Amino acid sequence: MGRPQRYITDEERYKASNEYHRVYGKQPWKCESCDIELPYSSKARHLKSKKHLKTSYEPWKCDICEIEIHIDNKANHLQTKKHKRKECPTCSESD
Repeated sequence: MGRPQRYITDEERYKASNEYHRVYGKQPWKCESCDIELPYSSKARHLKSKKHLKTSYEPWKCDICEIEIHIDNKANHLQTKKHKRKECPTCSESD
């Protein structure tokens, strides 16, 4: 099921978009850290829930910047200007 590329009216576009999201949102999604399966449409709400935040917190400490962040944000942090300004010896992109 794909979306058509062009629509005659905004109503057709809106209807096709809603139908696509309704079908896509019913697909199952599994949270590995909480070990539960729920519909994909509930993913964002679950990721912000207290239960998920409590079970999935894995801290990572950047010794260069002296901050502690979630392990999932490590890759993003290593790409930031703040981190690169500190001339990180572990990053290959730091010169």
